[in-house]
Amino acid sequence: MTSPIVALKDAIRLRLIADPVVLGLLHEPKVFADPPKHAAFPHVAFISAQARENGTATDEGHSIDLTLGIWSRHKGSAEGLTISTAIAATLASMPAALASMPATLAGHHLVNLSVRSVEPVLSRDGETWRSLMRIRAVTEVL
Repeated sequence: MTSPIVALKDAIRLRLIADPVVLGLLHEPKVFADPPKHAAFPHVAFISAQARENGTATDEGHSIDLTLGIWSRHKGSAEGLTISTAIAATLASMPAALASMPATLAGHHLVNLSVRSVEPVLSRDGETWRSLMRIRAVTEVL
């Protein structure tokens, strides 16, 4: 069985690069599994993930916390926050969309997904912004 973190990251990445609004803001499908060293701006990457057991006596499940980073160097924090808003809108429809495509989450069923917070942070270089988007998801093993 695929790790719930890997399955969720793969499903989110596929969902984001298929969304025309997110793709238009990124200019290319620049959503990475790990932060790249020299990717063009803006881009999105998974920064961290943690899964905890969240099952019942009869069903196995997980609570997953993910952090996405949205890197930008344009218009201060505004570009990253605009991309964050588009990502949040895309993710809000994800549980319903995956219900019609259960294979997309590789052995898991997405029960719930929510954006918990977005925090823009200016990097030490004084020009690169990283918006940290914290996401919580609940999955069940199929």
